[in-house]
Amino acid sequence: MAIKIFILSIIVISVILTNIKIDHKQQNDQYTHMPLLTFENLKMYDINSKHIQKIVQARQALNYKTMDELYDATIIIRNKHNQSDSISAEYIVKTGNIYKLYQGVNIIQSQQAQLTTDFLVYDELKRLSQNNTDFVLNYKNNELIGKNIYFDANNDIIKANNAHFKIRDIK
Repeated sequence: MAIKIFILSIIVISVILTNIKIDHKQQNDQYTHMPLLTFENLKMYDINSKHIQKIVQARQALNYKTMDELYDATIIIRNKHNQSDSISAEYIVKTGNIYKLYQGVNIIQSQQAQLTTDFLVYDELKRLSQNNTDFVLNYKNNELIGKNIYFDANNDIIKANNAHFKIRDIK
């Protein structure tokens, strides 16, 4: 009799345990913010059939499913005039062709313009730079200092709020 009760209780317990659903949602959430690849002291070249299109140098690079993070990074991009644009910052988040640059941002475009700020959003395809913080833009030996810059490097359009322009004499 005791054996029958023991076997019956094992069957009942196993049926109950097999019908309990386990929620794995917490385990999946902790892996969504983990990078797919991590690089240390990165130096990457983007090469097409004619020349080097882009050079990326960084102390650390993290590649996620939808974005990239770069630490202490410099990106050199060849523009349509066969000149190079240089972008550097302490922290860069790249989503598609949009770069968000933080701390110590320095952009040099075609050796004519140098933009220095603490935050900037840069569109690689359109070559547009904009921010909502203070900036210093040195352009063709002149200086623009202000806040909230919009800089279109393709059309040489510069807009800013609370800005003043210093023109230097060339002797």
